[in-house]
Amino acid sequence: MPSTPHVERHFTATEAVRDVVIGMSDG
Repeated sequence: MPSTPHVERHFTATEAVRDVVIGMSDG
């Protein structure tokens, strides 16, 4: 089982969280 998919998923989740934080900070 390659760990690449897991890393990609984690990266996507982190980006999503950052986007939410930026949105909350923006408005």
